Amino acid sequence: MKFKIVKDKNITNKSYVWYEDMCLGYYILQIKENKNIDWPKYRADKTLRIDPKERWYIETYPVAFPHNMCKKCDTEIGAALAILDKHKEMSNDIEDFNLIKTQA
Repeated sequence: MKFKIVKDKNITNKSYVWYEDMCLGYYILQIKENKNIDWPKYRADKTLRIDPKERWYIETYPVAFPHNMCKKCDTEIGAALAILDKHKEMSNDIEDFNLIKTQA
């Protein structure tokens, strides 16, 4: 599968997901701090340094158009797949679709 990810020009942590020339939705990245850090150990010994990958982690919150929240993901690819799955789920929910054409 080939997704195209386009960053929003105005919001730095927001990216749009494109698939087969259609914009399926977007996801927002949030950087969060790990709550399981032993801070007294680092305060006691000032020579210790904490690895940024140990201290911080990223969560992605995907949203499929129009405004359908998907499950929280750990990666950008996971967010893109969650958006695509949400669209497949929504299309499967449509049982009967009758297109009525009228002449003007």
